[in-house]
Amino acid sequence: MMKKVVLFPGQGSQTVGMFEKMVEGIDEQTKQHVNRQITALSNVVNQSFESLVNTDEAQLNITMNTQPALYIHSIVLYQYMESLGFEADLYIGHSLGELTALAASKVYSLDDGVKITRQRGELMDNAYPKGVGSMAAILKMDDHKLLELIGMIDKENHRLSIANFNTPSQTVITGHYNAVEEFVSRCKEYGAKKAIQLNVSGPFHSPLMKTIEEPFKSYVQQLNTTSSMKPIIGNYSAKEEKVQERLIDHLVKQLYSPVRFVESIERAIELGATEFIEVGNQSVLANLVKIIIKEKGYNKDAFKVTSIQTIKEAKEYLDE
Repeated sequence: MMKKVVLFPGQGSQTVGMFEKMVEGIDEQTKQHVNRQITALSNVVNQSFESLVNTDEAQLNITMNTQPALYIHSIVLYQYMESLGFEADLYIGHSLGELTALAASKVYSLDDGVKITRQRGELMDNAYPKGVGSMAAILKMDDHKLLELIGMIDKENHRLSIANFNTPSQTVITGHYNAVEEFVSRCKEYGAKKAIQLNVSGPFHSPLMKTIEEPFKSYVQQLNTTSSMKPIIGNYSAKEEKVQERLIDHLVKQLYSPVRFVESIERAIELGATEFIEVGNQSVLANLVKIIIKEKGYNKDAFKVTSIQTIKEAKEYLDE
């Protein structure tokens, strides 16, 4: 039975000061140890993430910085939990978070995790000039109507597709800026309650991102990887996997494919999951899981959903 599922968040969960917040309210020895880990991982890519994350919002929100910063936050926090004896049964990461899940499950080293998140962020940043692509969150729109409108808008040089299935009532679309803008302007006619165009630098999880498939694949294939210690439910397949070749193949395909988060949570529940623990900044995924449980008609009392954002919260959770 896969009872404990660890969730790792993706881009959008970053906030200025998240490293400082992570070590608030703990003893000085532990704080110094955690800060040394952050420094060591930052040094892998010759970047002072401590300073950047704690003071510079504009730099933090650049994808090539956001992704390794969030990875370092989650993996350092998770390493602390493991040092106190915590064991997960299953991992799920949302987009970038899947790279953290692979490191947590020992598919590659922690240092290689920093390198790959940095490389992924750089490739995504440079895939298209700013303004070419966009994304938008669509709330409470019938699936058939959503697909119908996408089909009407999507055409050559005006591409539009689904990026994330976040909850039954929240879907994120992606594609060329004008196509996303057109969908946002028209979707209420088709029953959407709300549409929010997102502040992102590109058409992430869109087929348009196939332009970076080969360089990302080549980079990943150079790393020393192995099969995972525990199963990972991947964004691409929404199925559990441990085999090295498929994990890496799906990690590459995830760049230009939808994040199937709803199906991933449903699959975890099928496997016996009773507890979902988000490890990372903010509580985006924990909140999504609660919505999925409610909207899919599960008995909410059968599940425990926790967000762990700090070392203090991790210790309190493990002391229960």
